[in-house]
Amino acid sequence: MNFTSPAELVRQARYLSDKNQQEFGALLGKDQSLISRYERGRSVPPTEVTMHCMHILNAATPSKEEVSLETLLTTIRQRLAAPSHARARALLFELLNELTAPRNA
Repeated sequence: MNFTSPAELVRQARYLSDKNQQEFGALLGKDQSLISRYERGRSVPPTEVTMHCMHILNAATPSKEEVSLETLLTTIRQRLAAPSHARARALLFELLNELTAPRNA
């Protein structure tokens, strides 16, 4: 989900919570009138309200399907194939070697 404004974020979180403005405000410790101002873009919600709304939306967003290792590797190879990505390929190769190297205990 992409949001163009804090107002849209608050409105969508409240909608997904299935609460009216008064109930949503009580959940956040805010008055209904303040929730209304957030939703109309008249006031910018503080960080804690924004974070709460983001948590609600994250919980409502279905997880992406798991991707196979082969699909992931193919995608990485395709996206890093250009000559301009030579340094990124080298660093990635170095990182993968480090991660897969046997560890001495």
